[in-house]
Amino acid sequence: MSPQQALNQHGSKLTLFERTEIVTFPQIYYLGLEANKIGKILSTTSGPNDGYDDSEKFYIHRMHDHISYRYELLESLGKGDTSQVFKALDHKTGAHVAVKIIRNEDHLQIDAEQEVSILTQLKNNVNVVEILDSFQFRNHSCIVFELLARNLSRLKFETCYKDLHPTGQEVYHSVLQCLQAFLNEEGSPSPYLHGCAYRAPELILGIEYGTPVDMWAVGCVVVELFTGQKLVPGYLQKATRAKEFFSDKNNMIPAYCEEKTKKNGKKILVQRKESGKIRGPPGTRDLELVLGMQGGVKPVFLDFVKRCLHWVPEARLKPSQALVHPWIKKMRSKSLTKNGDVGGGGGGHLREMLRLRTKRSWLGELTK
Repeated sequence: MSPQQALNQHGSKLTLFERTEIVTFPQIYYLGLEANKIGKILSTTSGPNDGYDDSEKFYIHRMHDHISYRYELLESLGKGDTSQVFKALDHKTGAHVAVKIIRNEDHLQIDAEQEVSILTQLKNNVNVVEILDSFQFRNHSCIVFELLARNLSRLKFETCYKDLHPTGQEVYHSVLQCLQAFLNEEGSPSPYLHGCAYRAPELILGIEYGTPVDMWAVGCVVVELFTGQKLVPGYLQKATRAKEFFSDKNNMIPAYCEEKTKKNGKKILVQRKESGKIRGPPGTRDLELVLGMQGGVKPVFLDFVKRCLHWVPEARLKPSQALVHPWIKKMRSKSLTKNGDVGGGGGGHLREMLRLRTKRSWLGELTK
């Protein structure tokens, strides 16, 4: 119906804000008349963003209320640092969708524009969730996606790790798409990059950084897919234990170590505290031991991970190098054998798996 028709028929059930807002929309599909609306009592709203934002500038949602007079909020699917995601009913098409509502921050609005631009370019790609719509609503950027059965985190914990089945190309396709996207990246990196668990050391330290931070993130994601756990914690407990690890002296010796000289004159670092657990200086433990990868893991896989996670940004794998790395080439070969193409019509396994499957054993192929 038109805005005027909606006002004539249901105006008394709308808030004062909605009565003014609704005329800016060309078509009205849903009004959320039964919802416990913000400002339901017909008076002016107060608070951040006319009462629609909380103190952190997240949108204050009401289930079964409308978004953009079209989408009915049904269920909260998740919340992160920058946005909330809801299951919603599209009253124009009758389909269930996922609506991402981004925090009301200027820099996040810019990030949202970039996200929409990239997703639009990747639309109809079998390995990328499909964007259906994007718009501004009450000063919030909103992006509408196809609704998948589960996110990658849920899939990871629902995966059975026994009797591993050789379908790792489903993961390979997604890694390959990321690497190809980095090759064609335009513009400078945004100020907010990656979640805490995927940030490169230079980002955490607040020093100069560049595109190598993306390859660190790729390494973290691959490790997480293999182990089922994040490589590094997402939070640092406000650095309350910093003095246990960082010395306030002007040297490179960790606070928990001290330098000793052996009889042959060689200097070594040893643990200073007697905790019963021997802790050596940074870099003395093998990655495969730390990650529990010892035994049955091919060196080519470990090499890929190690080169993504190199401390020195300039020494990390570049996307162009990663695309020709033996592990990626091996996965590409397996995928070609099974599907006849790479990233094309036969490569939509990961997205289909997210849509339909509750348990699938595919991580083992990562290391074969």
